[in-house]
Formats: sequence, structure tokens, C-alpha cells
Amino acid sequence: MNDSNKSHHPNAVPATPSEAATHHRVRSSVTEEVHRLATDQADREEMRIVREQLADLTPPQSD
Repeated sequence: MNDSNKSHHPNAVPATPSEAATHHRVRSSVTEEVHRLATDQADREEMRIVREQLADLTPPQSD
């Protein structure tokens, strides 16, 4: 199996310090973006609309 086929599990332990540092930077960037979007009312409204559209496309669940 080559590196391009490896699964990137969110709880996977990075193999090297460099990978760990990259993982931390990416995670920090994503966290910052989530906080920024959460405080932007226009973005929140846009995401609400997207969620409604996705719900309309989802087939009803059978019990």
C-alpha cells in the first residue's frame, strides 16, 4: 500500500514530528475557520439554507 491510499483517520497518530506539526497546523486552521464562520451571520444564514436544501434532497427514513 502506498501513502496515497492510506486512510486518514481523525484519531490516527502521526508517524513523524513533521506530520504531527502539519496535522496541528491544519487542525488549528480548520478550528479558526469554524469560529469565523460561526460568528458571521451571513455565513450562518447561508449554511441554514444549504442544510434545508440537503434535507429536501434526502429521502425519508423508514422506521
